[in-house]
Amino acid sequence: MGVFIKVLVGVLVASGLVYAATGMIMSRAEVEALAIETTQKYFPKVDYQMLVTMAKIESSFMPTAKRYEVHLGDSSYGLMQVLSNTAYWLHTEMGYNKILNRAPNALDLMRPEVSMYYGAAYVNWLRTYGGVNRSEEWIVRSYNGGPNQFNNQTLNHWNKYKEAKGGLY
Repeated sequence: MGVFIKVLVGVLVASGLVYAATGMIMSRAEVEALAIETTQKYFPKVDYQMLVTMAKIESSFMPTAKRYEVHLGDSSYGLMQVLSNTAYWLHTEMGYNKILNRAPNALDLMRPEVSMYYGAAYVNWLRTYGGVNRSEEWIVRSYNGGPNQFNNQTLNHWNKYKEAKGGLY
């Protein structure tokens, strides 16, 4: 019986269900391993350190984080705080559908590997927005406010990102 329990717990942890069920915070090493795996498998041109830093400032490494965005009438979920409408758009219209065979819902986005995939997909899309190779600052600020939607809030987000990245790397 003990072996069965250990295997079951291992499967739950690997699938992200333990984080979703308990509200546990992931370690930097766990987030980094997930970011490396995601970029190597799906988005080799995306910087995994950018994803780890974004996860730190977006959710404090908490996969079950949720924030209602009043001005958008939408919520952001999970490790990467991906808006549900953005994840739906990435999946259905932009072809980022390698991890799920249907558009993600809120519970899906609270699974670390799903949130990381859609966060990385959005970064990948922003990376060459409008056919132009974009800077790290442009990507981070656009991730927060939308492409070219720069204001004091996105500048504050960029400053948080730089500070977090300095502490992580």
